[in-house]
Amino acid sequence: MKQNIFLVMTLFVALMLPNGAHAYTSSQQTALRVNDTSALFVIDFSFGHGEHDTYIPIFGTTNQENDTKAHTLGYRVIDDEGNEAFGTAALVLSSAKVVDNTFYRVPQGVKQKFTLLVVATVPSGNSIDNYRAEVTDLPFYWDDEMQYLHLNPSELQYYTTPAVE
Repeated sequence: MKQNIFLVMTLFVALMLPNGAHAYTSSQQTALRVNDTSALFVIDFSFGHGEHDTYIPIFGTTNQENDTKAHTLGYRVIDDEGNEAFGTAALVLSSAKVVDNTFYRVPQGVKQKFTLLVVATVPSGNSIDNYRAEVTDLPFYWDDEMQYLHLNPSELQYYTTPAVE
């Protein structure tokens, strides 16, 4: 009897949980020195949702503030003192389908891996040491209506590489 009550309660709780839970995680962050003035920064992350197609930007824009409703991922490359890298470029890579040369499309119910690559240089005579890349804005969109959502600053703290050593 107790076993049946436990089973019924477990089933009830399971049915009450939302089935549209979404997943977004940052799994690995790396900073690789290319030479004294250049580095490659890599941030791996995943996105998906149980009930919505999700669209993730392909391109990155430097110094894009959070919650801009942009169609690009915002990032910056800074050192420990807040100095910004001289020249940067960023691109998000994935095996997901590309839509309108602007977004990756993740079908509902699928979790897809993404890799943000950021290349940065500092002026000659300076060192790339102690620079790190961080995502400042990660907008994403749901369904063909492109309902705008974004990660909050507290969530973006996990989208930061270690400093170059």
